[in-house]
Parts: sequence; structure tokens; C-alpha cells
Amino acid sequence: MNHYPSNITDNQWQVMEKFLDVQVRKRKYPLRSIVNAVLMLNKIF
Repeated sequence: MNHYPSNITDNQWQVMEKFLDVQVRKRKYPLRSIVNAVLMLNKIF
């Protein structure tokens, strides 16, 4: 995983993980990477 200023920290991810179905199904990309990508796009635009 690349490090960008917009990436969420481990502590932030632990909080978000409680509200998301992280382990429910198999994904092509990790959910944390998707969240980081959305945050990066939000920062750019």
C-alpha cells in the first residue's frame, strides 16, 4: 500500500471497520484501499 497524506490511519480504520462488512465477502481489492482512493479523489477535487 502506498502512503499518501489522505490515507486513513490504523486507528481510524479500526473504527470504520466496525461499521463496514469487511470480512463478509471476498473482494478483488481490499476495502481499506478503496476508502483511501475515495479520500484521495475527494482531496484532489
